[in-house]
Amino acid sequence: SGFAIQNPDLLVADYGKMLAEDDAVSPGLEFLAYSVVSRLGEYRHENDEITQYVKLCLERIHGTLHRAIRDALSYSIAFGYSVTEFTLTQEGGRWLLSSLSPYWPEGCKFKVGKKEDNSIDVLSIEQNTDGTTVDIPRYKAIVLRHGSSISPYGKSRLKLCHRWWRIKEHAARWFAIALEKYTLPLLLGKTESPDEMEEALENLAAKSSLVVSPADSVETLDRGAGTAAFEAAIAFLNRSIY
Repeated sequence: SGFAIQNPDLLVADYGKMLAEDDAVSPGLEFLAYSVVSRLGEYRHENDEITQYVKLCLERIHGTLHRAIRDALSYSIAFGYSVTEFTLTQEGGRWLLSSLSPYWPEGCKFKVGKKEDNSIDVLSIEQNTDGTTVDIPRYKAIVLRHGSSISPYGKSRLKLCHRWWRIKEHAARWFAIALEKYTLPLLLGKTESPDEMEEALENLAAKSSLVVSPADSVETLDRGAGTAAFEAAIAFLNRSIY
């Protein structure tokens, strides 16, 4: 029931690339998530039976609780929201937590509708993986939202540094050009036969030697700062992103 609403943020696909590939974003979010998880202490309740029950659930869960929390936190900060489905198993006359599965946010859409009290809220999450779509009831999922109390999609923290990442995205191409341009010295040929000298110098990259007449000469010119400007630009972009 309900109808799916689109994420108004058009940069979602870029957020996924930033989180998965960028060498400043990925470790930065991982460090933040680890810092939060490291502060989690041992669960305690005034009723010892409840304490033991919760501990048993955490022991029986597939994977680790910390891993699931780290993923959910990283996703919510990067995308603005995260969806974690939990499953239960019946054992010894009681229900135990068996798994926590944070889903890649790009594949999740929120479906909203009217509740019994006539209020509008999220009723389920439409989750798509490899072309297969399933509806996850809201009561079977843990939803984290970052930076917004209005939209179920929250507000991505990466939106603030997206422009710097976009520039950095093209850096590999720039670096290849910089290496080709600055790692080899600029050659200056002096001769009375410029066409022949130009052809010889153009082919020099594929050779290890060059023969010229005594009247000719070949000099190397300093290219200046080399790749220093490029390296400084990357360092600036990383600082702006981080």
